[in-house]
Amino acid sequence: MTFTLHLILFLVLSGSCKVSPCNETSQLVEQILTVQREQVVVLEEIRNTIAKLFTSIRPGSKDDGPYKYNVSEIPYQKTGETKFCGDDFDLASSTFPTKPLICDQGWITIQRRGTPTEGGKGRTDFERNFTDYTNGFGLHLNGEDFWIGLQTIHELTKAGYTQLRVDFEDWVGMKAYTTYSEFNVGGAQDKYNLTVGGYKGTAANFLHRNSGKKFTTFDSDNDEFDNNNCGSQRHGGWWYWNCNESHLNSRYHNSSREEKPYKGIIWYPWRAYDHSLKKVEMKIRKPHRII
Repeated sequence: MTFTLHLILFLVLSGSCKVSPCNETSQLVEQILTVQREQVVVLEEIRNTIAKLFTSIRPGSKDDGPYKYNVSEIPYQKTGETKFCGDDFDLASSTFPTKPLICDQGWITIQRRGTPTEGGKGRTDFERNFTDYTNGFGLHLNGEDFWIGLQTIHELTKAGYTQLRVDFEDWVGMKAYTTYSEFNVGGAQDKYNLTVGGYKGTAANFLHRNSGKKFTTFDSDNDEFDNNNCGSQRHGGWWYWNCNESHLNSRYHNSSREEKPYKGIIWYPWRAYDHSLKKVEMKIRKPHRII
């Protein structure tokens, strides 16, 4: 309410204003106050409606990173259908419009392990050099295990695909997942360094230690382990911290058993360091923004 309205209301209530124009003004003030009261009611209804919408979206915790209300806590239900990404993924303006990308319920799959192989066919080897990890491999995408490539992942995150989901399955059928509301991969000059944050999920947050780390392979040692090359020791490229906790590109085994601890597909402590997982998929998507 303006100063003028306050003054007129004071004069009316104090009895100092008795002339006809002042009476007319007081009636106008009352009308304005009535309108304001009605506006307050309408605004309150709008607030309540918005609050219900936010509740249905299930807001995240304070450490969710820059994108609040955006990563679903509902366990992911895979359709089993392989679908190539179309124009609806807004990739035409990117630097890789002809790159084959697999979409799965709104997510772009960037890594896959544990796909059943055809009889007599060898499994995709993930013990590769830095150039292979940069360009990608297993890229027929016809049901094989694959790594889409660091350069492509960098370009996708640069284009706004900055949410990560990782789905896990062990050898007794147990499943779990993790989601991160912040996921970025730097460029070649930074050795494709990883930034990750805003964890939710059921498989424990063991990628946060790798945040800020560069990508390491057996021929490009960029980890923080002084005594050895984690890419060589763990038989696969990854954003290694000190070789432990998580590495999803190591050797694949046909059971949970490894020839030595940490020599398999590890997500510790959901399944211990000596338990290699059966399946894992990494997927990214754009945040669901609230307007």
